[in-house]
Amino acid sequence: MIIRSILEELKDLLTHIGEAADKALEIEEDVDGLEKISSAIIHAYERLASRINAMEEEQKETCPDCGGPADDSCTLSRKDNKTEICNDCGMAEAFEELSK
Repeated sequence: MIIRSILEELKDLLTHIGEAADKALEIEEDVDGLEKISSAIIHAYERLASRINAMEEEQKETCPDCGGPADDSCTLSRKDNKTEICNDCGMAEAFEELSK
């Protein structure tokens, strides 16, 4: 997913920022400034990750076709071969295709 790849890139960026902060601590440069920036970025990342995880959970819990509950055994829609739908809607699509 695009969201996951963005989070992974942000995680890598935070790792590099953390390494830079560690080096700054070693040479005692503007430690307070780096710590504040690093802390703010980490806090923003955690909030973003939490919101994205909540959105993904919300998407998993409901079927986009019927709005009903969807469990872990969802199926791919025959319409686009990407969208996960509940098993009932998947069966309905299969029967609809057979009746054509």
